Amino acid sequence: MRLGFFSVAAVVMFLTAVLMLGSTLGVGFGLLAGPLPSRDFPVVVVAILLAAAGVVLFGSTSVQMAQRLFGSSAPVVFMTENGFKDLRISSEWIPWQAILSVRDPRRGKGGRGFYIEVDRRFAAKLPLSFTSRFLQAASRPFGYNGLWVITVTLKASPDGTLFDTMRKRVEPPSAA
Repeated sequence: MRLGFFSVAAVVMFLTAVLMLGSTLGVGFGLLAGPLPSRDFPVVVVAILLAAAGVVLFGSTSVQMAQRLFGSSAPVVFMTENGFKDLRISSEWIPWQAILSVRDPRRGKGGRGFYIEVDRRFAAKLPLSFTSRFLQAASRPFGYNGLWVITVTLKASPDGTLFDTMRKRVEPPSAA
């Protein structure tokens, strides 16, 4: 329901940006009104740039939303005895031995994702997606050198969420 609402909003914003781009181009080239006074030229250029950015931003958002609404709903996260794979991060399996830690930086507030620290030598060989590389680079200044796994509190087993299950696989059992 919410995805459908945001999809409609993205399409409306895309069409508004296209209308804005068309009208500012029409004004800029003198098609919708008389010749443009030279003092208005910088304003029209800024409006054209903003409209073009809106077309790109809301157009790509609309395409992403359509893919999520009408695309296949195949699984993207896999876990086996040997490792873990998230297709949004990489098409390769990450063995449990290469995962150094599993942390929840938000400490359970929201449950929308967690952070896995992968051995640097192994991570260097991973064919990471563009988004994963971008998020990894943007997270470094905050002390996170690994990969983000975004979930919506996925249930992985009777043991709890995907985060709980991965943490149990990676962390050694505590000596009680």
